[in-house]
Amino acid sequence: MSDKVIIKGCQYGIHVLLDETAPITEIRNELAYKFQSGTHFFEHANLVVSFSGRSLTTEEERLLVSTIRENSDIQIICLLDTNKDTEAFYKSLMQAYLDTVIANKGQFYRGNLHSGQVLESEKSVIIIGNVELGAKVICAGNVVVIGRLQGTVFAGARGNETAFIAANTMNPNKLRIGDVVARQPRRRTAQCTDAKIAFLEGDTICMKAI
Repeated sequence: MSDKVIIKGCQYGIHVLLDETAPITEIRNELAYKFQSGTHFFEHANLVVSFSGRSLTTEEERLLVSTIRENSDIQIICLLDTNKDTEAFYKSLMQAYLDTVIANKGQFYRGNLHSGQVLESEKSVIIIGNVELGAKVICAGNVVVIGRLQGTVFAGARGNETAFIAANTMNPNKLRIGDVVARQPRRRTAQCTDAKIAFLEGDTICMKAI
């Protein structure tokens, strides 16, 4: 399919770049296809969504939001307006929501993890930020990084071999799923800038593009 729709992780959730000239029906079809294909990446996520690339009417926005909901398990908290006058309001809304989720369920972490920091969770976790080189995440479930993954992530820490690790930019120092470990070569090659998911196949950690 052509890239009439490009989906990227952003600081507050998901940013969807839309082709300026394509008919809205084609936009909806490709949006549905891409979210169906990436259900494992955004499984049961609660996120802010923003659109750019073309002007949308209120009805078109409603249709696109409905398309995302119908083709994924994402719970859309709100639409992030690119208008600077209202952006601060949406940011504060997202912060208030995440504060509540973190306090009650421990499913989200918002912010960058720096070298020396360790984040541990007894459940799956979505990190809205970067995991920098020298930082570590240890999680009993899945780990999704909506940002850059350059540090160490341990998913399925209690022996869950079906756990996965996904990142908007996947360039980790070390990954571990269950008892299987994959390390970055001592001499790093050019950094990967693609969204990828890591999972177990037998006793090997495999990666594929999302």
